[in-house]
Amino acid sequence: MLRLRATLLLASLVILWCDSRAHADTLLFANLSNAQENPPATPTASTGSPRPASFGTATFVLNNAMTAMTFSATIFNIDFTGTQTPDVNDNLIAAHIHAGPTVTPTTNGPVVWGFFGTPFNDNNPNDVVMTPFSTGVGGTISGKWDAL
Repeated sequence: MLRLRATLLLASLVILWCDSRAHADTLLFANLSNAQENPPATPTASTGSPRPASFGTATFVLNNAMTAMTFSATIFNIDFTGTQTPDVNDNLIAAHIHAGPTVTPTTNGPVVWGFFGTPFNDNNPNDVVMTPFSTGVGGTISGKWDAL
């Protein structure tokens, strides 16, 4: 019985030790809007009349090794399927992230990660998941960038 207790105690300590490692993932959050376009975009319908501005939120998790980043974004007023509205001016045609050493909020920069449309970089493997809203216009998109 003493041997069993010692074994269970040792096993418990190993589990606690393994589970107590520090997690250093970097968590990022972004509010998305047309105002972030450069120049700021004023959305119009194909008839030229105003249409609702797209907006949303996104979360990103960069792993501790900085070799992979996952994301999940929820976007409103962008047609994810091309059939959520009759207007073609609100169709999702590209989604990507711009970055660079000289990029500021008022300048454009190169695309460093395309996860829908062109360029498409989420292919190692392709794990993008797009889920259109069942009602309304928009949806969620998630995936992972791999440095490999």
